Amino acid sequence: MQNFAPRKSAFIANTGDSNIHIARALFKNKVPFLLFFKKASALPVYPRAFKDTQLDAYELKFGEQWYNPQTDIVGRGRVMTYLPLTEEVPDTQINKRKHGQVLLRYSSGDKAGTHKVYV
Repeated sequence: MQNFAPRKSAFIANTGDSNIHIARALFKNKVPFLLFFKKASALPVYPRAFKDTQLDAYELKFGEQWYNPQTDIVGRGRVMTYLPLTEEVPDTQINKRKHGQVLLRYSSGDKAGTHKVYV
């Protein structure tokens, strides 16, 4: 992730040769707490960011104006997405894999699936 206050931007890369269509990208800001519980991470997500209440996750956006919930990634390419935050977070606090999970619903050729990445 790269710091672009007041939001966090992240590159999503396609390491294969086939094109990938991202149908939806979500950020779940729940982290493990004690043994079986989860709590919200310390990442200060903007309270009016679009949230899917069924999945309890914030929607990540793509495109120049950050309005598009879908995108295409060419083979060996990458795109940037972002999550709105209420305040700047130092880069030293990012990339610790303790802020939550990014869920990517994708399709590539005749395959479709969900990919999970801890951030």
